[in-house]
Amino acid sequence: MAESSAEIISVSDDGMTLVYSDSPLGMIDITEQNATKPMGNIAIAGVSASENYTAPSGPLKAFEITTGADADAISA
Repeated sequence: MAESSAEIISVSDDGMTLVYSDSPLGMIDITEQNATKPMGNIAIAGVSASENYTAPSGPLKAFEITTGADADAISA
């Protein structure tokens, strides 16, 4: 198995979920420090690395962190 490393890691506002980019996007439940649980992955087609965050070279997507649903598809 090839090793890889996440390019970007962030935490949810409540501090209970890690989100990382490693193509696909992954999420980990860190509610219990001694019993972390993978929450699954979100495949994002057409992802490419950009030189900087102000000029993305690929698609820009938003997701609902608790469900992984595409935010563009969520209605109010």
